[in-house]
Amino acid sequence: KRRGGDTHYMAFYLGDERFALGDRVLMWNGGGEGDASGVKKCENMLARVDNMWEDCCGVMWVEVTWYYFPEELHCGRLAAHGEKEVFESNSSDETELASIVRKVKVVSKEEYDTFSSAEKKEKDSYFSRYHYDPNRRRFMPIIQSLKKASLGGLETFKAQGKDRLLAFPDVLGSHSRTRSRAVAGLDAPEEEEVAEEEDAPKFATKFDRANHALQLSTVPSSMPCREGEQDEIRCVVREAITQGHSSGCIYISGVPGTGKTASVHAIIKNLKQDAENGTLAPFIYIEINAQRLPNPKSLYSLLLQGLTGKRVPAAQAAVELDAYFGSRACAKRPCCVVLVDELDHLVTRKQTVLYNLFEWPTRAHAKLVVLGVANTMDLPERMLPRVCSRLGLRRISFAPYRHQQLQTVIASRLKELDIFDANAVELCSRKVAAVSGDVRKALQICRHACDLARAADVDHVTLKHIEQAVKQLFSNPYVHAVQGSSLIEKILVCSAVQLVREGSEEAYVPVHEVTDRALEILRALNLFEPSRAQLSLSIHRLLDMRLLQPMTQQGALGQDRVGIQVQGDDVAYALRNDAVLSNFSS
Repeated sequence: KRRGGDTHYMAFYLGDERFALGDRVLMWNGGGEGDASGVKKCENMLARVDNMWEDCCGVMWVEVTWYYFPEELHCGRLAAHGEKEVFESNSSDETELASIVRKVKVVSKEEYDTFSSAEKKEKDSYFSRYHYDPNRRRFMPIIQSLKKASLGGLETFKAQGKDRLLAFPDVLGSHSRTRSRAVAGLDAPEEEEVAEEEDAPKFATKFDRANHALQLSTVPSSMPCREGEQDEIRCVVREAITQGHSSGCIYISGVPGTGKTASVHAIIKNLKQDAENGTLAPFIYIEINAQRLPNPKSLYSLLLQGLTGKRVPAAQAAVELDAYFGSRACAKRPCCVVLVDELDHLVTRKQTVLYNLFEWPTRAHAKLVVLGVANTMDLPERMLPRVCSRLGLRRISFAPYRHQQLQTVIASRLKELDIFDANAVELCSRKVAAVSGDVRKALQICRHACDLARAADVDHVTLKHIEQAVKQLFSNPYVHAVQGSSLIEKILVCSAVQLVREGSEEAYVPVHEVTDRALEILRALNLFEPSRAQLSLSIHRLLDMRLLQPMTQQGALGQDRVGIQVQGDDVAYALRNDAVLSNFSS
């Protein structure tokens, strides 16, 4: 079919070999001699074919998602890596079809273990058990219940075996009466995932075990220090499933790293186990990460796909969803629990998507519960009145972790591992609690401290290693750049961080909004107000220092947009001792 003059295909032949969407292939890398740093590159690159088309000039193109060999990871090949192991990533590219060398086989670790010795020795056989994010340098287990199947030339997904979070619904067979279903957004969420202990890999040393336990993708059996918030959410969801009625919406807010999404994941996991054991009615669970949507209206398509398995355009999906939740037949279906993460990315000028999302649960036979998660505390106040009235007054706020709570969280992950001194854990917790209370930052410091202790060839992580880790992780060039800036430049950076966090759809904000916010802060602090020319000069200095990033190089400065290059936690850390801005930046 033609899209914008391009002709798209489901399969193609390269010589006598047939390639189809979803096939794993080796791509020509143009070498293998090593780069300027002396790191040897793999001769070919492994990828999955996601799309193929012929452009208006007759050139064949493919869109591929890359796999990483262990040598290409930021940590290099480790002892725990298998000889034929590769890592699925979220990195994709478009390249000419002629770059494909040949087809290969990539299977799960379980399937690979069933291969014979001869099959394992084949050069084109690999296995993958972890997903790797090269930008954040994070690993998370691949969801083994995602199994591809083909139906009428379209790719669907069939849930097999035990359900896991973010599994696609069983759209090929009959709906299970004892198993709940779930659908993912375009990508996995950034917060913690629930990983089953039976899938945990074996590690050679206690440092390897500690590093694995401190990963965001590894969550303990319980979520400590969030029992009150979890009980409130669980009560509402369980009541809706048990009584078979809609329970409206719950707005869950809190700064990043406070366990909002992870708490919902833990609750849903427990409710799924109850449904499998027969102590709770079956229900449908759908999760959508709004930050990963190409546009807010794409939510309609994903939601309908999770409910019925149909894949239709957003406009048609909105009509079908309206009829689905308005029909009396919906009363005979299982209750549906929808988690919308990064809810503020659905805010538009008319806020139509948010209105429909919050209006459907108010219908008599909808049997729908919507859990909205966002970092913005005052998002309901910034909504239109007609939307806010549908959202209701049920809100749950996750406060930043205190240092005692961070100690408890770290201890719950390490359990019997005697690797951290008690004083080391307390120091890490106090350092993080004083800046942001972000548990992800605390776990990152502990992981880095483990690496430092291992490099020093000692058995325990001490205060010295924590201090080194904090210094190396927090004292980056951006922190030094913020600390060396003028007062006006610091306020401009704080203004840009605030506006980007409040932004609903764009990572870039207009320059005039940044300067206006800076003037508001100056007035609130009873400081002098600089002229627009001074503010413009300070903006240019921040661009030169790479603290701000321009979106475009054209047009007048007031019409341009800028993005922030430094994280909010780093800004707060840089200004923690500033006499004027310490309270404001936190």
